[in-house]
Amino acid sequence: MDENYQDVALDEEASPAKKFGTRESKVAPETAPNFSDRVARLSISEDANTSQDIINGLRHSKVTKENRTDKRRRSSSAQSFNGSERNVMGEGNNGFKPDGSEERHESKQVIKKAKRETKKELKQEPHKEAATQGADVGSQKTSKRKKKKAMNAHGIISVEKLGSRTSSITDLREPMISCLHGKILDAGNLKIKNMPSVKKVITIFVPGLQSEDLGLPFGTSFKDVGPFQVKNSKLFANVSLTQNAEALPISAPGSKNSLYPAYNHFINRSLSKNERKTRYQELSTRKITINDLLMPLNVLIEHDYPIHPRLLDESSRQLNTNIETYVDTQRFDHDGSHIFALDCEMCLSAKGSVLTRVSIVGFDGNVVYDQLVKPDTPITDHLTKYSGITEEKLANVTTTLQDVQRDILNMISEDDVLIGHSLENDLNALKIRHPKIVDTSVIYEHRAGPPFRPALRHLASTHLNYNIQTGAEGGHNPVEDARACMDLVKMKIINGLTFGVSVTTENIFQKLSAAGISCLKLDDNAFKRRKTETVDDILPNFDAEVFESLKENINEHKFLVARLKGLALSRGYSYGISMRSDKDREEVPSELHSLEVLSRGLANLYEESPTGTMITIVSGNGDTRPYSKLMAELETIDKDQRTKARQERSGELEEAVSRARDGVAVFFFKQEALEA
Repeated sequence: MDENYQDVALDEEASPAKKFGTRESKVAPETAPNFSDRVARLSISEDANTSQDIINGLRHSKVTKENRTDKRRRSSSAQSFNGSERNVMGEGNNGFKPDGSEERHESKQVIKKAKRETKKELKQEPHKEAATQGADVGSQKTSKRKKKKAMNAHGIISVEKLGSRTSSITDLREPMISCLHGKILDAGNLKIKNMPSVKKVITIFVPGLQSEDLGLPFGTSFKDVGPFQVKNSKLFANVSLTQNAEALPISAPGSKNSLYPAYNHFINRSLSKNERKTRYQELSTRKITINDLLMPLNVLIEHDYPIHPRLLDESSRQLNTNIETYVDTQRFDHDGSHIFALDCEMCLSAKGSVLTRVSIVGFDGNVVYDQLVKPDTPITDHLTKYSGITEEKLANVTTTLQDVQRDILNMISEDDVLIGHSLENDLNALKIRHPKIVDTSVIYEHRAGPPFRPALRHLASTHLNYNIQTGAEGGHNPVEDARACMDLVKMKIINGLTFGVSVTTENIFQKLSAAGISCLKLDDNAFKRRKTETVDDILPNFDAEVFESLKENINEHKFLVARLKGLALSRGYSYGISMRSDKDREEVPSELHSLEVLSRGLANLYEESPTGTMITIVSGNGDTRPYSKLMAELETIDKDQRTKARQERSGELEEAVSRARDGVAVFFFKQEALEA
């Protein structure tokens, strides 16, 4: 027995027959019971001799990883000769037989050990199977992690939506500014990954953009879809993107029953509490003169003023193609006032508004000019309720527009200051260009902030403590309005720049320019001076001109904002500050033409953009057509009944506003492709 034990324990390479002194097993190794089978037999065995045979086989088996195969082969062979093994153990060595108690104790220990190892093997099997089944998934997750890590390492730019709230125009604007400004100005729910890699930001507002333009089914609500990749879109068919364009729903500014222009909200940034406090302290301690209130060139262009040649350099003279129809004030010396306030009254003709009265007061408020004007085209509506002009008042008037132009140019020098309220309307009616303008609708703010402009009647009542435009004389009195403008300017100079303003917003172009970042804004106001100023003027290629200007200026500026209007016109959408359609004043391009110009423009712009350019297409507002129609109907109702009518149609109004606020923004980036 001792000899046989040594064979089993030490001679691991010996055959089963040599170990047990018997003939070679006839049982095939593949069919012999394995380790688990023998343990199962041991757990159900009731024969003491059979159990002892199995225990002896297990006792001397080594379970290392290296010899497990040989161990199972030897054990299976030993099972074939249980009878011989029993003879060796029971009768060999002069019939020695082990003590029963020791045998039982040893048996229990071996059984426990065998069961532990069996359980261990059984537990390992499903883990091995799960590991095999999950190998592909695991490799995919690892691949995604590696790709994300590689994107970060290579500076790949992307946009990430944080949280479930629909992004606002503010959420959209702030990371754009932060990319160039160098620091996070205001935390929102949009994050630009690898922000330092962004070297240029181009934002294009495309009012009228619809879901089907971005590959979604017709009529799909952007807010219901959530973030999505733009696929199967004709707009990007010609753009060789290095990565998919990402689209996010955008909620336009407003409330459940009101709507604000998204474009103007984008370019006017709300100040934080600390920023307002700092700005107020800076402005309140500053002493000002009339020159501090003059409108700079960019603001004049933004508010559609005719531009005096004195303000333009040679490269910008193209803004004035109306030299033959407009006249310019000239420099000359004269006595008396050098600060004037002007107001005009207009009536309607078949060609639009026409001049019918001009009033000018000096700095002391005295009238220096007041003249009725005979239009050169028949009047269709005198607008007496507002203008105070009647057919009888103009019956014997012979003064023409040319006469008024001559009188004003002989009275007001190029170096004098001209004051008015929304004075661009008056100067365009007079067809006069003047360089030094103070606009009371600009230096004072509407209580709702930009882009809204305050009414002159409200400013007079609030800051001057007297009422104007009461209708006592059958309409507006232009002399009264001009005097109110002059008084408002005086109050502003006395009280400082903070007087009449809430100091709650700032123009993003001014903020970035102050930080040394070159900016460019391209919209319809920037191009109006390129054409003649007739009311019937058309700009059929406006969107194409915008894209061409973007390409021409892309290397000179870091922050470029443009606003198109082709789709808005072709689809009957509203656009602009008033949120009303101007399609009756311009040639309406076809929908197909507008889409082609947009698609081609995006492809060319992307091709010309340098690496590190972020391009964003923003619809701004959603479908404003139901809202515009409803508001137009409400405006036909008398003012005292309008509030009640609005309440009665509140459900309809809320639904229209919801559609009008359902916008979208599409992000794509010019950058090097990440290798797979």
